[in-house]
Amino acid sequence: MTMTPEERAVDLTDHAATALIRARSMVGIAAEDSAELGKLLIRSENDIDELTGHAAKVREIVEVEPETFLRYASEVGDDINKRLQGARTQVEEIGDYLNRAGLAVREGRDALEELGQLPQGQTDEVNELYQRLGGLQGAVVAAQDQLTEVDSRLVRAQSELETLRAPVTQASRGAAEALITDTHRDVSEQAQAGRRTLGDMAERLEDSTSQFSAAAARGEDLARTAQAAMNPTPVDQQVEPGSADKLASRLSGESQDNSLER
Repeated sequence: MTMTPEERAVDLTDHAATALIRARSMVGIAAEDSAELGKLLIRSENDIDELTGHAAKVREIVEVEPETFLRYASEVGDDINKRLQGARTQVEEIGDYLNRAGLAVREGRDALEELGQLPQGQTDEVNELYQRLGGLQGAVVAAQDQLTEVDSRLVRAQSELETLRAPVTQASRGAAEALITDTHRDVSEQAQAGRRTLGDMAERLEDSTSQFSAAAARGEDLARTAQAAMNPTPVDQQVEPGSADKLASRLSGESQDNSLER
């Protein structure tokens, strides 16, 4: 069954509004999860700093062979690697929410683009929302790029930890200390860079949630307007401007009269 232009306008505005509500939800979840991931990365950095203690012990506790502390450092490295892998799993989940947000924005924008080709959609309100969604789509893409950088940093941190997993052989005290110290420096550098990028991304997402909420609200307004145009108030139910106030005033007067009679 072919839709009339009015029916199609209702369908498109409803589709756009639904898509924008979904996008707002996905971005909100991504922002919250990013903040939680930031806390996890801070805990990971605390674990990474444990390596410095083992490096110091290599130098200070001369009655223990340096290979022993290398093994301890390797065990700490395994724990750090597991935590970083958990962080990467969270990165993947956040990325999924951002992908879904991006798809929803695109769906909403496509619906508005088609709506703009109909007589009912050739309005400033439709065009303004369409343009706004272009900016929001760009915000999602920017967040996705930053999240990719975060994951890349975590991968590099895991790679740096591999130096601690090499078979333990006889090593001089200085070489063992240097190995642990260098690994700490390199892993810490990558983890901190990833956390800073994540923090910037989370802050930008949090700032954009209000914009997504405003866009979703505007989409709902358009949907209501289109629906109202399809179902106008019957002539016999229409009232002249100000008549509602007059009616309220008259009813108020009658109520006061009745109160006096009692």
